[in-house]
Amino acid sequence: MESLQTKQDLQNAILHLEQRQLLEKNAMQLHYREAQEYLQPSNLLKNAITEITTATDLKKDMLKAAIALAIGYIAKKIVETYVLKTRTPLTIAVETILQIVISGWVAKNGTILKDVAVYFFKTILQHRQQQQQLSESITSEQ
Repeated sequence: MESLQTKQDLQNAILHLEQRQLLEKNAMQLHYREAQEYLQPSNLLKNAITEITTATDLKKDMLKAAIALAIGYIAKKIVETYVLKTRTPLTIAVETILQIVISGWVAKNGTILKDVAVYFFKTILQHRQQQQQLSESITSEQ
């Protein structure tokens, strides 16, 4: 900053600094109000929900987790119904451990499960097509 020579220069510099101070104060107040508005619980929840609904990776991960939990639960019910027919604390613990292990395995190895499902689906489709062709050839011969 240049050195001030007269009283008028000093007054102008003071006026300029006061204006600058007022502008900075207004900007800080605006920033404070915006931060206060952003940090309100309702806005935090709204922003979190918006982020969750727009995050495609998160959606995929949540879907994988839901599928893994469902398969683990189904495995537990199958074991509970057909394998371990008595309801003792030991069998309940075995069922729960089995559910956790299967859910974890499916969550980590979802592509393997998908490949197996696709293989069985293709096999069933091919079998149906062969049956359909066989029935068509039988009806055409008659």
